[in-house]
Amino acid sequence: MDNAVTGCVFYLALSNGFFALPADAPFSQGELLSGASEFTNVLLPQGQALGGPAGMDLLACAVVVGPGAVRGRSGWGELARLVLKPLRLGTASIYFFQSPIYATRVVFADGQEERFFQRTRGIDIHVKRQTQIDDPSRGQRWGAIKIQAANRGGQ
Repeated sequence: MDNAVTGCVFYLALSNGFFALPADAPFSQGELLSGASEFTNVLLPQGQALGGPAGMDLLACAVVVGPGAVRGRSGWGELARLVLKPLRLGTASIYFFQSPIYATRVVFADGQEERFFQRTRGIDIHVKRQTQIDDPSRGQRWGAIKIQAANRGGQ
């Protein structure tokens, strides 16, 4: 059996309201399925995802490489990228969500076979300190902030 894939559908659950996320296209494409067509790339806030996880926002992503000789991709690499900016102190959970409605899976190059993602453990993100980064137009640059933090011992 050839393990080349041509598409992927996944749902990522995040603690509701903990992160600043764009409503349109929260994910950017990674190199593994680069150039694939996006069928969905949206934020489904808590309460708008029928049967979604309680207390969680749901990010939905579905990409498919079009028909043709180079349809299948194999190897390893980033599937998608997501930037998370916490809005408050505390702990947030992130995990791949799987249900009969939200089936997280890969689609093989034959266009017929699909497999669910293997079960993975979610992660918890602990935000213990709020950091305010000044506007770069006012002279405070990210490099300077990193140097200041290093000089204080990263505290």
